[in-house]
Amino acid sequence: MAYGRAAKLVNVYLKSMVVLPDMDGKAAAIIHPPIDRRLLLSIASDTSVDLRHREVCRRIKWTQLDEDKYFDLVAILKSIIGDKPLWMIEKYWEPF
Repeated sequence: MAYGRAAKLVNVYLKSMVVLPDMDGKAAAIIHPPIDRRLLLSIASDTSVDLRHREVCRRIKWTQLDEDKYFDLVAILKSIIGDKPLWMIEKYWEPF
């Protein structure tokens, strides 16, 4: 299994068990969001996001991320969301 797929499974679990019950908690501030194509394409379509970051989000295949590429992507997501908890990047996630 690719690192990206495993990370999504773990992060969905952590979101439901740690982030949602206590969004202002210390653990919630450091947990990575579940990353998938919907999230990445939504970020890529936001013209307020740096063009280089939008291009990465547009072309990356989260299902094929290895560990290094996963953490490179997390660093980009952190730079997009700024000082806010990383889970807040999910403002870009659109269910439909």
